[in-house]
Amino acid sequence: MSAKTPTISDPVYTLVEVHEITCDLDQDIRHLLCSAFPHSASTFARTRAWNGSIARWTAMLTDPAGRVLAHVGVVDRRAVLDGAPVQLGGIQNVAVHPNLQGQRLGAMLMQRISDDLGTLPVDAGLLFCSMNRQKFYERFGWVAMPTPPLFTDETGKPAIMRPDTLAMWLGTGHPAPSQGQTLNLRGPDW
Repeated sequence: MSAKTPTISDPVYTLVEVHEITCDLDQDIRHLLCSAFPHSASTFARTRAWNGSIARWTAMLTDPAGRVLAHVGVVDRRAVLDGAPVQLGGIQNVAVHPNLQGQRLGAMLMQRISDDLGTLPVDAGLLFCSMNRQKFYERFGWVAMPTPPLFTDETGKPAIMRPDTLAMWLGTGHPAPSQGQTLNLRGPDW
């Protein structure tokens, strides 16, 4: 695919499983992630996985020529909420091509994937964002979790989210955890 800057005319929404990602599409997505997250370009030059968590599903908007305009990955994770298993669709790497930001592509993509989470074999969606992004995600039905989840840090030890990071939940078959309930991701964050 061309390295030319994509345009937003008639974006096409696609949701695919990881085994449907071709080498060319993987490269295009990683190029978008490097452009959108230059501080993490050394990671995304090698992989789409964040903290070793690869997305099982990938949602994207492409232009009619197939160039990736916007991307979101969905990690499939079996977590534990107060001792009971819960299947999560973890939203990761929400990205819009830098030259197209501010044109509602991110909102369009988040609305579609938020709707589509209910069609995937998950009990809920979970995403992590900075505090200043809360209102953006609330527009699509996401709610802030009152208690931050536990995860496994890079050394393999249990850890809790940084205080400047917000965990947000979208129930597709499971209500949002209430104050005091413990969600353990049983692995790294995404």
